[in-house]
This record gives sequence, C-alpha cells and structure tokens, in this order.
Amino acid sequence: MVVIAYRAYNLEGKMVGTVGAGRIRRLLLQRLKPFSCTLLYHNRLKMEIELENMTGKKFEEDLDSMLSKCDIDVINMPLTKKTMYDFQLILNIEVWTFCL
Repeated sequence: MVVIAYRAYNLEGKMVGTVGAGRIRRLLLQRLKPFSCTLLYHNRLKMEIELENMTGKKFEEDLDSMLSKCDIDVINMPLTKKTMYDFQLILNIEVWTFCL
C-alpha cells in the first residue's frame, strides 16, 4: 500500500487541458470538475457559452499556449490530415508532466 500512496497524485489545483473529440472531452471535463481543477480545452469548434459556464471550462484558441500551461494534457482526437498539425505540436512538448 505504501507504494501506491507514494505514486498517487492529487488532482486538486492542477491545470488539466484536453484536445479534441467533443463528446468524450465534455464527459471527461464534467468528471474532473469536482476535483477543483482548472479545466482548459482546445478544439476547432468552441462549445456554447452556457455549457462552458455550467462546467467551468475555458476555451484556449492556441494549442501551443494551452499545452505549456497545463499540468496534465489529455488527447482525445484521431490522427487525420486535419489534426496532423496538432499532433506535431503535442509531440514537440519539451517538458512532459502527464499526457494521457
């Protein structure tokens, strides 16, 4: 049990960013809200203001900026011609904390 406690991380106060995949991203961020995380997301389309306010998410237009701010990055998108540039930015992150 000591090993598990040693490797466990507290999400409270962390900045979590998600990239892509609308429905999956939305459900993930809803589940993270009770942990008092700062929630950021990047996508081609911005979600409705009411939904952003209800879930506490903040839209980041610049992916590179969002990736450098976050403690945890979650990538929820397929690799296609449209997303190739985003994947190149993600793979060039200099300091990796957590990337799921």
